Formats: sequence, C-alpha cells, structure tokens
Amino acid sequence: MIYMILYKKKAILKESDHLLIKIGKDVVNMKRMSVTHEFTKPVEGKKIFSEGDRDLVHLKLKEGETIKEHDSTNHVFIFVASGEVQFIGREESHLVNPETILYMKPYEKHALEAKTDVSLFVMKC
Repeated sequence: MIYMILYKKKAILKESDHLLIKIGKDVVNMKRMSVTHEFTKPVEGKKIFSEGDRDLVHLKLKEGETIKEHDSTNHVFIFVASGEVQFIGREESHLVNPETILYMKPYEKHALEAKTDVSLFVMKC
C-alpha cells in the first residue's frame, strides 16, 4: 500500500502498514486501508436542461477517450453532432455518428469509447 501526503506542496510516499508523520508539534498516525477510485471525465460536459427526471447534457470527448460502464434510471437517447463514438453494451455494441440515434432502456449497462473527437447530446427522460 502506498500513502501519498501533500505537505507544503511536497509529496511524501511511504509503503507500510502504519505511517507516522510529524508536522510541527503534531504527530499523525495513518493506518493502511484499501481504496479504489476510477477517474474518468469527459473533456467537456455541460448540462443544458434539467427538470424533474429529464436532462439534456452536451459532452465532448477526444479520440480514444473512454467512459467506464454505467447505467441510468431513465430512458436515454444519444444524438451525435459530430464524430463517432462506440457504445458498448453487455450483449451488443453500436457505432453512433450524426446519421444515427441510439436509444437505451433504463438500467441498460453501457460504456463509451470515442473513435474520433466527438460532440454528443445525452437526453434522459
């Protein structure tokens, strides 16, 4: 397990079960704990409309960027303004571009991979 502590803009890394750090007169005892995080973020995202359980979101992704598997409690429609994005479901995969519209039922698991720089709209209702 690796701990990382930022102190006065310097990172201190230690590998052990416990980590004692003295900061001024204080001693901090940190215990090892297992934590996992997945950070994925669109290059740009903007909520255009939101009312009740209805949302319209504009996303921009760079070529090769991915969004990990997730689902929605709502019906989802995907409209691509420019570029191409691969939607990967549990049982099938679809390449979506400006000539297609993708519909997903509530709780349908899916992930995304931008095949080119892409601008798309996500409508949840």
